[in-house]
Amino acid sequence: MDEGHATSLAPGVAWLRAPAFGRGALGEGRGRLGAVTLPAVAFVVGALVLAALFSASPTVTFAGGLGGDGFLYAQWIRAYRGDVQDIGLHAYSAQRVIAIVVVRTILDLAHAEPTNEAIIRVFRVLDAACIIAALGFTCLSTRFLGLTRAGFLVAIFATYFNYAFLSFLPFDPVLTDSMAVLASACAGWLYLARRPVALACTTIVASFVWPGFGYAGIAMLLLPRAPAGPRAATPDATPHMADHALAALAAAALTVAAAGHAADPVKYEMQPTSMSLLRLSLGLLAVLGFAALRDLVRVGHLARELARLDRDALVGKALAIVVYGAVSWGIAWVSARAAEKVEQHLNLGARDVIGAVLARAVQRPLVFVWAHASYFGPVVPMLVLAWRGACAEARRVGAGVWAVLGLAFVLGLNAESRGLFTAIPIVAPLAVLSAARWPWTPRRLLELGAIFLGASKLWYSVVQQPTLDWSTYFAHFGPWMSNGAVLVHAIATLAVLGWMLWLRGQSPPAGERIALATTP
Repeated sequence: MDEGHATSLAPGVAWLRAPAFGRGALGEGRGRLGAVTLPAVAFVVGALVLAALFSASPTVTFAGGLGGDGFLYAQWIRAYRGDVQDIGLHAYSAQRVIAIVVVRTILDLAHAEPTNEAIIRVFRVLDAACIIAALGFTCLSTRFLGLTRAGFLVAIFATYFNYAFLSFLPFDPVLTDSMAVLASACAGWLYLARRPVALACTTIVASFVWPGFGYAGIAMLLLPRAPAGPRAATPDATPHMADHALAALAAAALTVAAAGHAADPVKYEMQPTSMSLLRLSLGLLAVLGFAALRDLVRVGHLARELARLDRDALVGKALAIVVYGAVSWGIAWVSARAAEKVEQHLNLGARDVIGAVLARAVQRPLVFVWAHASYFGPVVPMLVLAWRGACAEARRVGAGVWAVLGLAFVLGLNAESRGLFTAIPIVAPLAVLSAARWPWTPRRLLELGAIFLGASKLWYSVVQQPTLDWSTYFAHFGPWMSNGAVLVHAIATLAVLGWMLWLRGQSPPAGERIALATTP
């Protein structure tokens, strides 16, 4: 690019380089009013876009518009009589009871009968409100990451501008997914803002919105952020022999366990696969697992964080114990008596959930990568390429965020991408932060925006029909994808990976480079 063109871009480049929130060192300090203009405008514009999408989107037609899981939720809502115990939920479904209570309470306050139409209407409004609120918490969270204005915009796009938020949630509204997103975004902000009591309360409530959320909340309580101060150097940047050994052992264990669970595809509702493809999947899982865990596992750092005895650490540990006890007791209490009026599905234990995660990881070669990339968009290939940096940034920001990143890796082995809703609001900004040193320019940012737009429409043909073709829908979804859909999603993902690899190797003029973070 010639010098004149570079000069004409200088004002825009200078604006993009400025901190999104006044100061950059993990965002400590309030900054001036002008410094928060961009996040405020982004929140208002994003809220309007999301509200419009949720009000105008076509919806699922199965079960009268309730969808598969929603049909069961409607049964629970109709059975509700004011006593939580009388809902009749087993231990797994009890962890979604908050949604049932909230929806039925709204219907009662409005003196409305719990018809399908009324239930769907309330869920659609709740979904839109939850995602808009989550967007607000993410805007607040980015303040602690030291992002520039360019980095802030990329982080918001990476988190919310994808098929999952723009298409799936409006399309199938009678679910608790949007509440899980809100809980994750809120918990992430509370962790970064060092508000452990509020984080503990959020974890308890969220544990009855989305199964397993308590693990993420307890991890953030056990591993609180270090006392406020300047951004320090990355701890334990170089892995030790023990880290490599543990990573290899864990990758081998995951592979062996996946092989055992994949032997029973019917139990985990998977399509049978050939032995040759299964062996290839297992080999790729072993390689990818070791590569990811090698950069993630830091035994010494984890031991030091767990052994901390400062005030923040002691408060966090005490609250973690309280949360664990409250959630365990609450689940047992809610599921103590099953109402005879409500037909109960088979109870799902932790072994069943873990088995499904591992079995679906190897159903077809790297199917979970292609599924997540089409569901959550270009942030997934960005995270793959910048994984080492993301692990380092997570440890630097806080060991609790680092633990959530590890949990996201395990959950991400499941090709059913919905399981990552509780991690994406925390993990996506980390992916952007780890890609901050790439040679970004205004043109490259525009290209990335175009890729986000294209990725968000990848599944649009599935939901634009006047009536739902259920087989077509599942042929594009996670572990149930057809071979053709796997191929399409893999090609799209590899194309984005190729573009990002090309981008990393560019050397634009210094005047055009735009860092996504204000700290080196």
